[in-house]
Amino acid sequence: MSTARGARITAQGWSFEYPGRSAPALCDVAFTVEPGALVVLMGASGSGKSTLLAALAGTLPEGGAAGELRVQGPDGRPVRIGVVRQEPEGNIVMERVGDDVAFPLENAAVPADRIWPRVSDALGSVGLRVPLDRATSRLSGGQQQLLAVAAAAVADPDLLLLDEPTANLDPAAAADVLAAVERVRAVRGCTVIIVEHRVEAWLERADAILLADAGVVVGLSRAELGAHLAQRPDAASRL
Repeated sequence: MSTARGARITAQGWSFEYPGRSAPALCDVAFTVEPGALVVLMGASGSGKSTLLAALAGTLPEGGAAGELRVQGPDGRPVRIGVVRQEPEGNIVMERVGDDVAFPLENAAVPADRIWPRVSDALGSVGLRVPLDRATSRLSGGQQQLLAVAAAAVADPDLLLLDEPTANLDPAAAADVLAAVERVRAVRGCTVIIVEHRVEAWLERADAILLADAGVVVGLSRAELGAHLAQRPDAASRL
């Protein structure tokens, strides 16, 4: 496994309130995620986990945040972020497999002679072995999510964010996506934050857990999760 070189995330007294709302979606959040960690962000619907994931991706509306939430890239350089969304089709931007993975590199003005070796490497790393000219519309849902992971990983992200990537997949396809994410993290050393309702397999591999509940986020280890929920039966029932 490569040396962890992913993003370091720190939150201190961070809150966010959406425009027109009378109460913050998240309040006084404090936690630290170390570089290269795999973190499961879990919580009931409406608990604030989507708000936190959007904050990490930099897609929240301006003006509603207070406190500090920092995402730091290695060696002080700007952080690179890859995102995989829930809907397989929503991750695809091009009609052919190779073009879809090449798109982030083209946007970053990577020289053309360096793009296609990286595309092939990214597809191989997630286990998607199909021709580069295969139509993205001909892929299964599981293959489309593997394509999304490859497209997110091809630009060597420091932080990989996944928003319920296996929610619409059968168990076999979900296992393929999990294995692909693990390979990407092992090779590239990126920090991974995953939001998922089917959490069992991810929890087995997690370095840490962020539990969102009623506008509060608690950082826990796997060993601490059961004891925390036992002391908070209201939170456990919502989860």
